Amino acid sequence: SSVVKIEGMQAYQTEVLQASQNQPVILKIFSNKSSESQKMIPIYQKEAEKFTTQIKFASMDLLSDQDAKKENYQIIFNLMAMLHIKQMNMPIFVFFFKGTLHLPAPIIQGFLTAENLEDQIKQRFLTPQNS
Repeated sequence: SSVVKIEGMQAYQTEVLQASQNQPVILKIFSNKSSESQKMIPIYQKEAEKFTTQIKFASMDLLSDQDAKKENYQIIFNLMAMLHIKQMNMPIFVFFFKGTLHLPAPIIQGFLTAENLEDQIKQRFLTPQNS
């Protein structure tokens, strides 16, 4: 799959933060209990295949059954605190570039159509001022 699964702090550091030094990274945070998250899976996968050479796509399960569950939760909690987000609306897309959150709008919450997601990607990463 062209979407990298993030399980725990080590993977987050390497596959998201460090990787974003070299190319933009989108981290999708999802929950399998959320129907919006479920509907998003094929759309995210398709966009990942489309932009595979330019952007890294990653995903993190909020309710991972692995040992990583606690670490994943901690990472998500820290991101939400940093961004002053009180309520989570799954799925959540977090944009990273050059080792950190891609400002001014590093996050989008909730379901996106393929067109919406593609527009958001292009606006953030593929317009001249961001490259």
